[in-house]
Amino acid sequence: MKKLRHALYAVLNASEPDSSDYRIANYLIENIYKMQRFGIQDVADACFVSKSSVSRFCRRIGYADFLSMSQSIKYVQMRTYKRFDEYLDLPAEKMADAYLDQMSQCIQQVRAYASPEILSELAGLLFRYDKVGIFGQMQSYSVAMNFQFELASLGKHVASFIMMSQQEDFILESGPEAMAIIISSGGRYFQDFSRYFDYQSKNRPYLVLITNNQRLKKCVPYDKVYIVPCDSNTASQPTSLQIFANLVAMHYSRLLSERPLQETS
Repeated sequence: MKKLRHALYAVLNASEPDSSDYRIANYLIENIYKMQRFGIQDVADACFVSKSSVSRFCRRIGYADFLSMSQSIKYVQMRTYKRFDEYLDLPAEKMADAYLDQMSQCIQQVRAYASPEILSELAGLLFRYDKVGIFGQMQSYSVAMNFQFELASLGKHVASFIMMSQQEDFILESGPEAMAIIISSGGRYFQDFSRYFDYQSKNRPYLVLITNNQRLKKCVPYDKVYIVPCDSNTASQPTSLQIFANLVAMHYSRLLSERPLQETS
């Protein structure tokens, strides 16, 4: 199932406010929980565009047609859990304490996992590959973007596209001289690639997964998997992934400072 809301917000953040794509994405976001039925003509009329514009929009965000996108809309509408639900039964004065207690536990879990060897290994991969993409969806995209900014401050340029189509193009077209780091709490990032991504190809990037899913110690198509432990709560996801990424950037900075010494020794 496509991450519909990620795709809609990606279009919203990447488009001009007066564009048809912006109007369609904004309309769907504002009405996704309000309307029981979305018809292509309804969307076209509400956004002052043609049905063909709506169809092109669907294809742009990764759907074959409007019908397949509407199935994702129904899936989103059926989901009842929302972030922070686990705290809402607590008294108001207890909510912040509960969240911060779990945040503290999250930090300790990352501390136990993120050994110098693990952090230096991933930092070393960042040194090895000149062309790097760091990608994620929904909250994981914010982790990828912050990771990009941290590395940029150290002089390491990496790509971090918001549009799924751009992320897919990088992974499908970059070749073996590149590395793609996928940040995905549940590890399901590649489920939409199954029909057209050749996992066995030698002409694909080196693939790294940073995830919270303990069941993915060995996972096709990844060459390296880092499983960051966390509890299933709002405080831990994606905080644990962000802390881990920051620690990797710190170790990359250390390798950067040691590199001149290594090169002259």
